[in-house]
Amino acid sequence: MFKKILIFLFIIAATTSFAQEIEIDHFVDITHVLHYGYTISILTDFSQCTTPNKNMKSTDIPTIIGKFEPNETQIKDDSIASSMLHFTMNNPKYLNQPIYEFVRYSIQNDDSVTVTYQDLNPTNFAALDSITTLNCKLGTAAKVFYSM
Repeated sequence: MFKKILIFLFIIAATTSFAQEIEIDHFVDITHVLHYGYTISILTDFSQCTTPNKNMKSTDIPTIIGKFEPNETQIKDDSIASSMLHFTMNNPKYLNQPIYEFVRYSIQNDDSVTVTYQDLNPTNFAALDSITTLNCKLGTAAKVFYSM
């Protein structure tokens, strides 16, 4: 009887996902994880990022946290790049209007992350405004995770 219970518990443990997301906070480690075929996710607290745009106030930076799981990445010697096209009707500038948000993440070998985004017209992809650039520190404003 004890053996049957032990086998039953083993089967439950083996079929239950114990996947845990592990944080990686250095460029080199992220490239290794990607080279081994693992998928990453990027969690960004935009309010902790800065902008090089002198006309943009810190209050203009979104106070949201977003998680992005890139399907495609490009790895170069000094950077990792990925982008996404996101359809929404909840953009604060264009509330209840359908738009696309084009977002590009670039992780540099100095452990910084640059996020650029631009709002696009959904019918012809014309830019609705200028490109916004945010600079984020890896491990603080931007966190990268992978699952084993």
